Amino acid sequence: STVGAVEYEDDSSLPGGRCFEEMVIKRTFLVTDGCSNTATAEQRLTVTGDMTPPAFLEFPNDVTITYLTDGISPQFLGWPTVTDDCSADVTIEYEDEYSIPDDRCSGEKLIT
Repeated sequence: STVGAVEYEDDSSLPGGRCFEEMVIKRTFLVTDGCSNTATAEQRLTVTGDMTPPAFLEFPNDVTITYLTDGISPQFLGWPTVTDDCSADVTIEYEDEYSIPDDRCSGEKLIT
């Protein structure tokens, strides 16, 4: 006999991108022959998402500068290069933390 039509329907909507841990899709197949007889079968699809964090490909070297100037931002000293399996659109943020050893400024006073 000849199969007249095969249809399927997914019982799940895919989340945007690949940024999820795991998803299960129940797929139902429907087959109809030339005499309008039908049969169904189900398939279970387990989809694993992207659980790999972004990775640094290149990172700017440590530097020593003489004075704090406007030239210490990543625009002047370099941004890291990164890669990610989930998205080509990654966000790179940075935070500066300043520390001055206590003994270097001894003897200085604030005059008001």
